[in-house]
Amino acid sequence: RVTSIKEKPPLGKPVFIGILVLEGRYLPLIGDLYANDKESVDIMGDLIPLLVERGERVIGFLTDAFWYDVGSTEKYEKLEHRKIDKELNFLL
Repeated sequence: RVTSIKEKPPLGKPVFIGILVLEGRYLPLIGDLYANDKESVDIMGDLIPLLVERGERVIGFLTDAFWYDVGSTEKYEKLEHRKIDKELNFLL
């Protein structure tokens, strides 16, 4: 059970890799967050901490599987495609 969220933890600690499953009843909260004069809503920075604060059930799944942050064009261009092929070959 998740009890707190810290944005961008230093390497060496578990990080969120971007897969969420939300019940539909939580979706109106996103609209509420926009209503507070926000130009955009960051699910990890805004919604998940709100759910944790409200005592909602938020659960994480820990894995040591390969992960690479492709959060920008620059990071994608630096990606070593051979490493990806090696790490994800089991999917083929």
